[in-house]
Amino acid sequence: MRRYFVLAACAVTLAIVPLAAWGTNPQEPAAPKPTIKRVPAEPLKSLEGADIFRSYCAVCHGETGVGNGPAARGLTKQPANLTTITKRHGMFPRKTVEEMILADNETQTIAHGTREMPIWGPVFRKSGGRDVETLAVANLLKYIESIQEK
Repeated sequence: MRRYFVLAACAVTLAIVPLAAWGTNPQEPAAPKPTIKRVPAEPLKSLEGADIFRSYCAVCHGETGVGNGPAARGLTKQPANLTTITKRHGMFPRKTVEEMILADNETQTIAHGTREMPIWGPVFRKSGGRDVETLAVANLLKYIESIQEK
């Protein structure tokens, strides 16, 4: 009886394996890389860090900040996992993250070539001047710090 079970299992496996490969063609070209539709940034609607993140960051970094937003596949470089910043640096490097958001350190940006991440300072400033920019960035930093893995 056991022998028939083993033979039946082998027969089923031999029938399934070709079916699993059926329809796949190793000669098919890879799907084209998605393109990103660039649109002008909208003015700030809220100064809450979570709202700013959802409006400006989540499209690339994902709703949870792990780098899997809908635009991520169309980028040359995978967006950073923002939830592991503290783990990678041993502490939350507030000034470094702020520089990435505002592109304050132009030499760092130039040294590594063009960056795909938008520079958000001017966008935030247009929504209400330097004070609004400062508050928006502070709240965004506080939110990103709050989503760090423990």
